[in-house]
Amino acid sequence: MKAIEKSSNLAAADYCAETSTLIVEFKNGTQYKYENVPAAVYEEFEKTFDGSQSAGKFFNVQIKNMPSEKVK
Repeated sequence: MKAIEKSSNLAAADYCAETSTLIVEFKNGTQYKYENVPAAVYEEFEKTFDGSQSAGKFFNVQIKNMPSEKVK
């Protein structure tokens, strides 16, 4: 999992390119798995991890409404 800096709600994320699966961990410890996430979407999301852009805003617009399931 890669830490997401300066986000009020997101803590970390991990992406598997082989399965196009993204796991997002929230600050409360909850994790959600998103399947069929294009690599290009994850790459743009990853660019927000350093806090230079809003990871939460990107997540809400590009990822949040994709099919998901709670993992933890």
